Amino acid sequence: MDTYIAKQMETWDLISYKAYGNEYHIADLILANPNYCDVVVFDGGEVVNIPVINTADTSSLAPWRQ
Repeated sequence: MDTYIAKQMETWDLISYKAYGNEYHIADLILANPNYCDVVVFDGGEVVNIPVINTADTSSLAPWRQ
């Protein structure tokens, strides 16, 4: 698991985009950081855990290659 230091005015979707290349992993980030689950906009300086997740897009592969 990596960590990320949140900057002032960042949100979960922006951190997800920076960590994974898209904003679809907000739930994964919040689950890994229950102490910040009520934060919408970060003040800056918070250490956010970045869990390792599979971000491979296999939707365009044939079923036997997924």
